[in-house]
Amino acid sequence: MQHRTEDDVPPLFGHLLSELEDGIRMREIGYSRARWPAMVWRSAARGDRQGWRTGRSTMGESHNELIESVIRLRGVLRETPVVQLRHPAVDLFVKLEYCNVAGSLKDRPAYTILRAAIERRQVDRDTVIVESSSGNFALALAIFCKMLRLRFIPVIDPNILPPVEARLRALCERVVKVTEPDEAGGFLRTRLATVKALCASLPRSYWPNQYGNPEGMRAHYELTGREICEAVPQLDHVFIGVSSGGTISGVSQRVKERCPGAKVIAVDAEGSVIFGGEPRRRRIPGIGASIVPPLLREARIDDVVVV
Repeated sequence: MQHRTEDDVPPLFGHLLSELEDGIRMREIGYSRARWPAMVWRSAARGDRQGWRTGRSTMGESHNELIESVIRLRGVLRETPVVQLRHPAVDLFVKLEYCNVAGSLKDRPAYTILRAAIERRQVDRDTVIVESSSGNFALALAIFCKMLRLRFIPVIDPNILPPVEARLRALCERVVKVTEPDEAGGFLRTRLATVKALCASLPRSYWPNQYGNPEGMRAHYELTGREICEAVPQLDHVFIGVSSGGTISGVSQRVKERCPGAKVIAVDAEGSVIFGGEPRRRRIPGIGASIVPPLLREARIDDVVVV
């Protein structure tokens, strides 16, 4: 793959529409496609909507058919562009993850985790999926669950971006928003406690656990990391934001295999405790955390930058 310049960014993924499963149609809400291609996939038939609400497939779909559906859904994960930015001193590249269909790199782990759970029969038509998210992971999971007619309850907090919350409320019958900060000044521990309570109250539930599920790390090793290494064969430094730990763990392993001398720099937020910082309130969603994510143990990090 050849990288592109910032003047040569390809159009976003309108061509995906022709490849979606029959019976699903697209409706845009919020941002324009030029800024964020986050689409809401709505069932075309009222009967399908009723089936989604009750967890029953109106077409009598077997679990094997659900597996086939999630495998077909793999087609929405496309390689995102790597663009070279103008800089007088260094060759600087960025990977445009907003070009994913839900608008962030969380598409990859959300799909991979969900597919693995379905194939292992941890998720079926009677399962309610419950997950904590600052926004992007929940949005990706909500879109995939909607397309597969699976029930999903996202657990969010006040720091979520309003357009993301609006999309979640359009996609999900139930959205739980916590309001009490945890002892670290953030909301992550409160969200996780809420996920645990919700799962305990439901007859059949599944927690994807993006903070500790190795399938999320594998998604970034096999997809994001591979794409970076193919687009830029000679890497000196790679800067990666850290929150759930899946991206930096998967990408750093792939980068170190391809370019052993490359330095992996973790980017954390002030107020995050991931690398031993003093806990306090954080206002940037999607970076930093009030816990040390278990997946971080698998990361190969050379240095940390706090912003």
